[in-house]
Amino acid sequence: MSEFKPKFVSKAERHKPKEPKQPPVKKPTQRSRSPRPLQPEYQELKNKLLGLKRKPTETFKKQYRFDWDQEEDTSQDPFFANRLSPPRSFQKDIGTSNSDLSSKPLESMTQRDWKIFRENNQIFVKGTIPPPIRNWKELSIATQLKENISKAGYARPMPIQMQAIPVGLQMKDLIGLAPTGTGKSAAYLIPMLEFMLELPELNQVTSADGPYALILAPTRELAQQIFEEASKLIRNTQVKCLLIVGGHNMETQSMELQSGAELVIATPGRLLDCIAHQYLVLNQCYWLVIDEADKMILLELQNTLQEIFNYLPVSSIKGGSKEEVEAQELQTKLGTKRYLTTHLFSATMDQSIEKLWLSFLRFPCFVSIGDPGSGSSLITQQVFFVSESAKKETLLKLLKTTKPQVIVFVNHKKEADNLASYLHRYKATSLHGGKPQHLREQIMQNFKHGKVNVLVATDVASRGIDVKGVNHVINYDCPKSITDYEHRIGRTGRAGASGVASTLLTKEDEDILYPLKTFLEKNSQSVPKELANHPKVKHPDNQILF
Repeated sequence: MSEFKPKFVSKAERHKPKEPKQPPVKKPTQRSRSPRPLQPEYQELKNKLLGLKRKPTETFKKQYRFDWDQEEDTSQDPFFANRLSPPRSFQKDIGTSNSDLSSKPLESMTQRDWKIFRENNQIFVKGTIPPPIRNWKELSIATQLKENISKAGYARPMPIQMQAIPVGLQMKDLIGLAPTGTGKSAAYLIPMLEFMLELPELNQVTSADGPYALILAPTRELAQQIFEEASKLIRNTQVKCLLIVGGHNMETQSMELQSGAELVIATPGRLLDCIAHQYLVLNQCYWLVIDEADKMILLELQNTLQEIFNYLPVSSIKGGSKEEVEAQELQTKLGTKRYLTTHLFSATMDQSIEKLWLSFLRFPCFVSIGDPGSGSSLITQQVFFVSESAKKETLLKLLKTTKPQVIVFVNHKKEADNLASYLHRYKATSLHGGKPQHLREQIMQNFKHGKVNVLVATDVASRGIDVKGVNHVINYDCPKSITDYEHRIGRTGRAGASGVASTLLTKEDEDILYPLKTFLEKNSQSVPKELANHPKVKHPDNQILF
């Protein structure tokens, strides 16, 4: 029997309403949480601040072992060594240097390779551009022309030649920008000559319709320079070349034109005179080159160029949409019909060149070497602030510290003659537009052959003067524009050689100080404190003469 006794509950308690039960309150439980381990670098910092020295635990020592026997080294095992080499697809992307791409098989070159090759050679392009050439062997041109290229001493194509020549061989219109002394002449001469070598040789009948190609240059000196380069490339070929510039007897030139020439190199003024006297027509001119186009604008020759352009046969002028122009270029390449190919070259890019671009070119390709408007990185530029009375003394100091050949630029003809007379002990002579053409050519020959060490010249020598070994260019008189400054200093540092350009500044040259300072900075040249802190530089008043 159980001793359990029921509890007595009264009637009142039984009928008493029950209170709702409250849910039990859970008491928070305390858990022991170990702190999150710090990262090694923060732990070391904490130990350093607290002055503690951390010792590895026994568990850490047992878990990791950092020493092994020599027999356990698998780096020499061929099985594992083959797996350490990167995959072939990755290996192809490793060799991106210019030397590797220059020797890479042509059929293996990808679009990415060509892009890297252009970047390595500072070639910037716009338009439908064919791949550049890396060496002369890759050119599909006449054998005799290749031999002439080798005899002319062109060991390796310059960057402008790498890209401009393939564009020319496709008969495309082109705007080419490259610093002075970088081989622009050969860049347009080689594809032009290849085109003419495929045409029939001119005879007494066909020569009456004029030349196949025309090159226009702003100055006589530049035209003479182009003629000399062309003469090297047309040796032992059927192509005849004539030079038409002022200063020569026009009757003699007319007789030469009557005998016929496939290529004519001329200044615009004298060419227009020959056309006006009916010594020359352009009925079969299929190739036009305008060299130093920015100088044409400065000399206000754009109207003369337009007049010459109007004498070209209308049937050969490209026009219409881009698709029609491409079809016309293809017809010219195939020889079914010939359309005009126009190339415009310059060392600087000016907004005014756009007028020539829109007038003469149809959907052109654009090729620039480096940044347009920047000079050669091989030229060391230095600036001296002097008084007008101290200019000659500064000039003598510069001449004592340099080797010939030297070109000294002045702004006026009379100043050139006076300064050349003052420097007679340095074997100096003057060159300017007031001298007869035959004497100017003789002076240039003497300078090139070392008979003259110092050439005191006006801006007639700032373009087209290509003399090997010009170590120093001195701006005795500062030019009036930064464009003229760039072309003057471009007479040195040509074809990969280094050079020095010195400029003497006076109070009269304040207008060019700001663009000169900008040009020096753009070419990573040192800017003197006197120039950087000049009031005209700090507050140029928008007098930028680019």
